[in-house]
Amino acid sequence: MDLHGKLATTVVGSFPLESSVENMERSLNDQIKIRIDYPCYGQLDDMNLMFLEPLEEQKCGLEIRDGQCWIVDVLKVPKEPVALGYLSWAQNYLKNNDLEEWITKIKIPVTGPYTLSSVTNVTDTMTALQSEDMIEIFAEIVQKIAKFYDEAGAAIITIDEPVLNFAIAEMGVDPERVVDNLNTAFKGIKNAVRSTHVCGDIFTVAELLLQTDSQFLDHEFKQTPTNLKAYSRSDLEKYDKMIGLGSIISAVDPLMLHEIKKGERPVDDVIESVDEVEKFILGAADRFGIENLVIDPDCGFGGLKRTLPNDQPYLMVMKKLENMVEAVKKLRKEYL
Repeated sequence: MDLHGKLATTVVGSFPLESSVENMERSLNDQIKIRIDYPCYGQLDDMNLMFLEPLEEQKCGLEIRDGQCWIVDVLKVPKEPVALGYLSWAQNYLKNNDLEEWITKIKIPVTGPYTLSSVTNVTDTMTALQSEDMIEIFAEIVQKIAKFYDEAGAAIITIDEPVLNFAIAEMGVDPERVVDNLNTAFKGIKNAVRSTHVCGDIFTVAELLLQTDSQFLDHEFKQTPTNLKAYSRSDLEKYDKMIGLGSIISAVDPLMLHEIKKGERPVDDVIESVDEVEKFILGAADRFGIENLVIDPDCGFGGLKRTLPNDQPYLMVMKKLENMVEAVKKLRKEYL
């Protein structure tokens, strides 16, 4: 599958809903309703434990205690599928609800080796992120997880590495091994589009990510517009890459949310208009080429859960996504 020149839309992963089958149905249905090209099943569970708990069950050298992961034996690559039920559920749900055209379009986020290492304790004062050898094994574990998803029919598989900047800048992981470890994780993916998502300032990692086997590099650009300068069009052409352009803010200012909650500010103040999103995408297109863009939010929306009463965070998110899709529709008519 080639996303080049399509200005495709997708999401990063999580939504601000409690974990339940009903809420997975809701988030998937709503993404389809507003015509996200590559929707996610919703990722309503913890992005680390959803993979670490099955590894514990398969006796891969891990143990979960009070929600914390510990190394208790030699780390092992799983023999059986890990967390594959999320994709299977989405495929079955779509088939059973006359939405079969979407079965081949599901996007799956897989937590990357550096992030999994960062939450896995070796001792009270050491995590696996401080061991290059353990990171390498986690890369092999992620490779196997991604392979299971690829063989099961995921359309896009994203390796999520929110801690990668921190790992290099603060924890001293070897940047020369980052490319090898991420490429190890990608080796299991033969059919799906390969993607990497890294949060925050990306200047520390941009050159490294260009050298990986990821087909599109996905980042916060709306909230951190300086990231636009981390890559150039010539970079993308040289390394045959696309950009996952975060075009709507996913981490809303807490003060603004507080004012909305108190009734001092309308929720529309934190929802980007169609024109605002369109203008932002055009600005990025001037730098990267519109044919080299995949459009999505800055990050997952799970952090917005319970920031506002009742369903307000979720409804706010869906309106943001609706406006993002409408902006893309306008741009496709004019430029593609």
